[in-house]
Amino acid sequence: NIHRVNKNAVRYTLPLNEKNCNSKNLSEVGLFMKNIKGTAEDQPLLVAYRQFPSIQKTEFFTLVFLWTLQF
Repeated sequence: NIHRVNKNAVRYTLPLNEKNCNSKNLSEVGLFMKNIKGTAEDQPLLVAYRQFPSIQKTEFFTLVFLWTLQF
């Protein structure tokens, strides 16, 4: 989900629900832009990255990551 916060900011929401990443230990998340430079061939770029204490994902909860990018 992508939401424009204001004229200079966009918020990305990434929910990992009961069907995603179960039985995985998660300790980092990253946000890639597919083709930020607008080249003929996609050149993904890591624009946000965060490490956190390890969380074991299970089907009993949804883990939601929110990214707000300001430009």
